[in-house]
Amino acid sequence: MPKIYECLKAHSQITALQALDDNTVTISTKLHSIRIFDADDCQNKKTLSIAQLNHRTTAVAFHPSENICAIANGIQIYIVSLTNKSLLQTIYTDNGTVTALHFIPDMPYIVSATNEGRVMLYRHDTQREIARLISFKHHYINAFAFHRNYMACSGYGGYVSIIHLQSHRQIKKLCVSKVAVGALCFINEQTLMLGSHDGTLYVQKLHKDEKNFSLHMPFGAIKNIIYFPRTDFALVSGKSKSISLVNIKSKKLVSPKYLSFGHEVDTMILTPKKKLVVALKNQQLYTVTFADADELKMCILRKDIVEAFNIIDADPRLQGTKEHKKVETFYQKLYAKAFSHLINSNKNELKKILHILQQINSKTDDIMLLFKAHKNYASFEHFYRDKKYALAYKLSEKFAPLQHTSVYKKMEADFKKSYVFAQKQILIGNLDRAKELLLPYITILSKRPLINLLLRQNEDFLLFLKALQYKEYRTIDRLISKNEVFKDIPGYYELQKSQEILLQNIKDTINSANVEKALRQIKSTQLFTCNKNILQELYEYAQSVQKFLSYYANNDFKRCYELIDSDTRLQNLEITKLLEKHWQKLMNECEIHALNGDIQQIKKRLGELIYTHSRKQRTGNLLRLSFYTQIKQLINTDKFKSAENIIYSYIDIFGIDKEIRIIMNSYETYSTKKLAITHEQGKKRSRDSWFDSQIL
Repeated sequence: MPKIYECLKAHSQITALQALDDNTVTISTKLHSIRIFDADDCQNKKTLSIAQLNHRTTAVAFHPSENICAIANGIQIYIVSLTNKSLLQTIYTDNGTVTALHFIPDMPYIVSATNEGRVMLYRHDTQREIARLISFKHHYINAFAFHRNYMACSGYGGYVSIIHLQSHRQIKKLCVSKVAVGALCFINEQTLMLGSHDGTLYVQKLHKDEKNFSLHMPFGAIKNIIYFPRTDFALVSGKSKSISLVNIKSKKLVSPKYLSFGHEVDTMILTPKKKLVVALKNQQLYTVTFADADELKMCILRKDIVEAFNIIDADPRLQGTKEHKKVETFYQKLYAKAFSHLINSNKNELKKILHILQQINSKTDDIMLLFKAHKNYASFEHFYRDKKYALAYKLSEKFAPLQHTSVYKKMEADFKKSYVFAQKQILIGNLDRAKELLLPYITILSKRPLINLLLRQNEDFLLFLKALQYKEYRTIDRLISKNEVFKDIPGYYELQKSQEILLQNIKDTINSANVEKALRQIKSTQLFTCNKNILQELYEYAQSVQKFLSYYANNDFKRCYELIDSDTRLQNLEITKLLEKHWQKLMNECEIHALNGDIQQIKKRLGELIYTHSRKQRTGNLLRLSFYTQIKQLINTDKFKSAENIIYSYIDIFGIDKEIRIIMNSYETYSTKKLAITHEQGKKRSRDSWFDSQIL
């Protein structure tokens, strides 16, 4: 099992727990300080008493790499250095009490959530608000999750929104739960895990038309979900003293009490070195270490099968991995050797192998079966020689070690040879000869379904045999969909494997942007594939790439970005990655212009990209920010008439939102003049209505 080590004990409620990139862990407490400790040995590296961290604190976040933290006290956010405790920035907010904060890695942004249901984006290197990402009608944000360019957040009532951070576009809105969702976790860009207050874990596919599923946890109020990268497993905790282990691929709760503690689990994080840090409700911290695939690799290299199985048996996460399969293959070869030595009375060699096998606790039954199989080996050989195949197969099914013998392999080869020859006889109309060939196998339970299909000359089956013989893939595909048992017919597996390789080659060709070659491959393959649906998807993907490359060649970048946003498969292209880097560079430059209130420079820098439909949320936020900045600058310099004109222009373009109302109140206070807002101007508009404005 994973090893649990007692770590630090906090003196008051833990308000934030964050793993940093340098393998340290940072915590903040409600009434005391910030502590930074080493994840490996729990040695305290630094304790910081920061004035802004006090009983009024409503949210805390730590940057994973920049040695800074954010502390919210109601409506103010303080950016503080963890090096010398200096106050770097103070951000004043106007959207309610800040209840959660999160730094976005590799970007100069911090996201905040408020008790008014607003998710706001700020630059932590300035004092400025950049954008409102989303507003929840029912207030209160319960959870955040981030993955590359995506952010997910959950509001009251089970609503979850997924935002694309490059475009600020809401790409998906979910409502799978009728109660609050308290935990979110991305598996990848296509899959999101959600944990609800009633203890239901949901796994949702975001882009593909695949079936979603849910699991009921052995506790309620799910608070934390942690996914182990590049595996099928996730940890889930809630109102319980235990942490559960879930297998996403098999859709099963593997272990309800995978990790257990003396008090209720409060929060947990995974460090860059894959060490788990768990904080309990009683403020005690623990670290948990896990065996990993690298340890199994080392065991395989050393041929230490005993230690390999000790590791696998102790941790269900490793079961089913490619390393586990290699260990099992090695074990089967060793097991087969043991049986061979037993048959041939090689006592010394047998003793050496048995000494190893006896140390594998999970395989003790196999050793007993080895000797039972040996007692029946003579009978097995006798049945085979006398062509009493039914009895021979029955013995081999009861005593599995017999299947490792050359006799069994010869018997299987004989059946396959007879079956294939019988197929040919059926195809030429020689039923009697086919019956004669398969008569010795007709009483074998495991072979009977295939034999009956052949001898009864089932119409579909005969069509399938002909299709298999002449590689008529469409016919094969149609018949397989009607008769699953056809998949067991000799020759089908090899055919299917070759098809998978062929289709993967086409996909790789498309991803390398060699569309003409891919289309030729698809054309030559369409008559020779069992996977017409996948081939159709590849064809559509190739067409999408072809259209994208055409736009790119014609410098029509607006359409390039719109196509990227509508077809997520294009993210695999190197050109897409370059365009996204260019977009981020543009946005950084335009943000500087917006913070200076320079609308004209934004329009000049973006050009036609300002009207990229799929990214209108991001460009709209930039334009709003530039208006806000310009109006505030004019008010601060007592240029009230100019400020008034721009306020009216803003309302004509964007309508009236909360941000402009605050600025309008400020204008009226300092200018002592009431703004004249018409009924038409006061009407509520959508956030994207500016896109159709003629004024810009």
